[in-house]
Amino acid sequence: MKNAFAINAATLMTTPFPKELGFYRDAGFTEIEIWPDKVRDWMTREKRTLADARREIAAHELKVIGACAVGIHINRGSPDWKPQQAKIKAKLDFAAELGAPAMVCIVAGERSKAAADMNLVIERCRWLADQAAKRHIRISLEFLARIGIVHCMSTAIRLIRAVNRSNFGLLVDLYHYHLSESRLEDLALLPKGKLFFGHIDDARPLPTEWLTHNDRTFPGEGVLPWREMIAEIRKRTGFAGPWSIELHSDWVWKLPPKQVMKRLTGSVISDQ
Repeated sequence: MKNAFAINAATLMTTPFPKELGFYRDAGFTEIEIWPDKVRDWMTREKRTLADARREIAAHELKVIGACAVGIHINRGSPDWKPQQAKIKAKLDFAAELGAPAMVCIVAGERSKAAADMNLVIERCRWLADQAAKRHIRISLEFLARIGIVHCMSTAIRLIRAVNRSNFGLLVDLYHYHLSESRLEDLALLPKGKLFFGHIDDARPLPTEWLTHNDRTFPGEGVLPWREMIAEIRKRTGFAGPWSIELHSDWVWKLPPKQVMKRLTGSVISDQ
């Protein structure tokens, strides 16, 4: 049975490319949000090419709909901007060669002063969006609860409005939404058509204050009404997808891949 949702390759982070592809295909997935670093590791280890990688993806009847991720770093401890730019260009080129039409962006670094931080991030995100546009890639900004500079949806939306590039929009991860100071009402401030991507995950039944970024769980096994959340987001924005399942948790990575896919099949695919 085909899955209406995509799979993010972070769900089987410790399963190498291209072995992971077989598990996704057998579980009914037809679309993948790929992790280029896994592909690059395989190319180096096996002395393969990007053309080989594309053939592996096609042979498993999967379509690449996005790539994770590119980071912009600011303030103390961050690399100088010029080396960052070179690395970002290389990541965009690699994603484009893999056929990814979209790429996730995160903003990392220590906070300093709000105005200075935002101005710097706006400038760098505009540069990123312009570079991505040259490669026909859309950038999906993901706010990361308790991590980096952009922690919640309202700040992400503020940044998207300020960057003001047609290919620079929002990614909503249900787990980061749950952990952050975000409200669905914030979506009223998002320009029409600027919700580009969504990540599906669930939260273990712990008080929010005790949840860590390792406490994601399988959709339907936690406390989030994730289907209702998706429906409400669509109602407020018109966003119909893509939604990608991303279980970015160490404990999930320790499970046998077949077990991970079986649990996803039971909780996500079977009741569609």
